[in-house]
Amino acid sequence: MKPLFSWQAPEFTKHKKGPIWFVIFAIVSLGCLFLALRWKAFTMIVLLILAIFLIVIYALKDPPLRHFSITPSGIKIDKSLYKFSDISSFWIFYDPPEIKEISFKQRKALFPYLFVPLDNTDPNKVRKVLLRFLPERKQKESIADNVGRILRF
Repeated sequence: MKPLFSWQAPEFTKHKKGPIWFVIFAIVSLGCLFLALRWKAFTMIVLLILAIFLIVIYALKDPPLRHFSITPSGIKIDKSLYKFSDISSFWIFYDPPEIKEISFKQRKALFPYLFVPLDNTDPNKVRKVLLRFLPERKQKESIADNVGRILRF
């Protein structure tokens, strides 16, 4: 199926994390581990170690480059197609340089939002194509998105 509009972008924005970020993270992590040890919460200790390990790996990871396209059937991300019939609306969050993404409200209870990065793509061109298939409905950024941005994730 021929795309109506396509672009490439990193899967997520990688924020530079300097030594101070890692020192603060280490202090908070050790503090949490100390509390879990003091409370003798061994399950919590295991979960904290796993979480710390995953956060460090994610913090060091470079985002893979993805290919995004809008087709007459839906939104294609690499080889996966998200059909317009499964999406109720969209909203473009655009406040450069930090925020440049499209949020699709899906008709699913689990994972109801699909976020697609715009990177350097013109949001007006994307919006014009999407309006042919989906209504535009204002959405609010989640608390998790705001916290993640503050923490540089």
